[in-house]
Amino acid sequence: SGEGSAFVDLVKDFDRFVDGEESVRLVSDDPEAVASWLHTKTDLRIEVTHPHEPDFKLMGGRDCRIRGKAAAFVLYDVGGTPASLFVLTMNDAAALGLSPTGALQSELWIQRLGEHTVAVCPRDNLLYAAVSKLPLERLMPELNCERSDSR
Repeated sequence: SGEGSAFVDLVKDFDRFVDGEESVRLVSDDPEAVASWLHTKTDLRIEVTHPHEPDFKLMGGRDCRIRGKAAAFVLYDVGGTPASLFVLTMNDAAALGLSPTGALQSELWIQRLGEHTVAVCPRDNLLYAAVSKLPLERLMPELNCERSDSR
C-alpha cells in the first residue's frame, strides 16, 4: 500500500505550490515564528527545524488540508530547489494510510513517486513528511530523523 494515493496527494499539493498555484501564507525565516503561526492555524505543535547548512533556507509556511485533514506545510529552499515539509497528527496520518505500521519513533521511511522523494518520519505523535525532487540526503536535515534500513 506504499503507493497509496495520500502520498500522491502530498506530491500534488507540493507541485501546485511549485507551479505557483499556491503560496506560503506566512513568509518568514524564523523557525519559532513559523511554528507559532502554524499552531494558531492548525492546532499542531510542530518543530520547525532550521538546518545549519548554508544553502538551506526557511521560506515560510501555510496551513493546508490533505483529504480533509488539517496539515501544516513548511517551505524550504535548498540551493534553489524547493523542499516542503508536511506535518499531520499520527491519527490523521494513519487514517490516510501515510504512517507505516509499526514504524518506530524517529525512523525514516522513503517513498519515491516519479521524480519526487517523500521521506516520512513519525515524531512526538506527529508525522513529518518531506517532499522534494532533491535526493534523500539533502532532505535529511529538515526531517531531523534516523534513517532506517527498511528499503
